[in-house]
Amino acid sequence: MRVLSNNDATIYLAGGMAVDSSDDILIRNNCDVAPWRDKAIALFSDACIMCACKVEILDPRRRNHDGFITDPRVRYRLGSGDMSDVRRSDVVLVNISSAGAGTWAEVGMAAALDKRVVGFVPHAEPWPHIDTHPLLDCLVHAWYVTLSDAVEYIVEEYIGRTLNG
Repeated sequence: MRVLSNNDATIYLAGGMAVDSSDDILIRNNCDVAPWRDKAIALFSDACIMCACKVEILDPRRRNHDGFITDPRVRYRLGSGDMSDVRRSDVVLVNISSAGAGTWAEVGMAAALDKRVVGFVPHAEPWPHIDTHPLLDCLVHAWYVTLSDAVEYIVEEYIGRTLNG
C-alpha cells in the first residue's frame, strides 16, 4: 500500500451490483434501510470529520450501466473502469453478500497489487464463523459482519495510522 503522506486515502467499494435499475444490496440496521454504498460513503464522511482526514470514494455506480447486459462494449468499459479504480485505490472495501465473478476478480486484482482488502458479510455470524475459503482469507485482510465495523477498522487501521505517524 502506498504511504498516505497527507492524511488521505482512496477507497474502492467492491461488491455485487444490481442488474436492473434499482439500487444494490440493502443493509438493514435497526430498521434503517439504505443501499450499502450510500451508507459506506456517509460513514467515511462522518469519520473523516472526526479525524481530520480526506477520503476519496471510488463508487462503481458513477459509471453509466445502460446496456450492461447486451452490449460487449459497455461491459468492457465498465470492467476497465473497475480495474482502474482498483489500481487507484489504497483500500478495497468489499461486500461479499452477493459476490460474483466480478467481485472476486476485483479482490484478486487488489491482492495482486498489494492493496488492503477489508470485507464484510452482512447477516453472517461473527468471525470465525464467516464461511469463507482459506484462499479468500489470504486475499482479504479483515472480515466483518457489519459495514460500520468494516469502515471503523479501515479508518483506524489505515487512515488514522497516517495521522499518528
